[in-house]
Amino acid sequence: AIEVSKDTADDDQEDWMPEAVDADPRRSARRRGVGDIVSMLIAIYGSKDLLVDEYRALLSDRLLAMDQYDTDREVRTLELLKLRFGESNMHNCEVMLKDMADSKRINANIKTPSLEGNTPTDTDLRDAAKLKPMDSTILSK
Repeated sequence: AIEVSKDTADDDQEDWMPEAVDADPRRSARRRGVGDIVSMLIAIYGSKDLLVDEYRALLSDRLLAMDQYDTDREVRTLELLKLRFGESNMHNCEVMLKDMADSKRINANIKTPSLEGNTPTDTDLRDAAKLKPMDSTILSK
C-alpha cells in the first residue's frame, strides 16, 4: 500500500495552482499530470503478461454476465490493447469476442422460425421466441 505522509499532502495543497484560462476543458489538471495509465497498471501487476492475463479473466467474466450481445465497448478496448501489447498477446481475448459474435448469430438462427423461404414477420419472431426460450453462448477461454 502506498502511504502519503501528512507533510506531503499539505505540500500538495500549498502548491496548488488554478488551471489556466486556455486549458483544455476535456482534460483536468489531474489527468494532464498523470502519465500513461497502462504503464501504471503494468507497474502495479509487475509485468505485462500478468496484466494481460488479468484483463482476459475480467473480459471472460464480463462476457459471461452479459444478457445481450453488445460487445462494442469490449471490442474497442481490445483494439487499443492490441496496439499496446501486440496481436499475439491479445489473441485469446479476440477469440472470446468472436465467440460472442458467433453466439449472437446462432441465437438469431435458433429463434428465427423456418418458413421455407418466406420472410418472417414480427409476429412470427415473437411467437418463435415464446416457443424456444433457449439461448446459446459460446465462450472460449
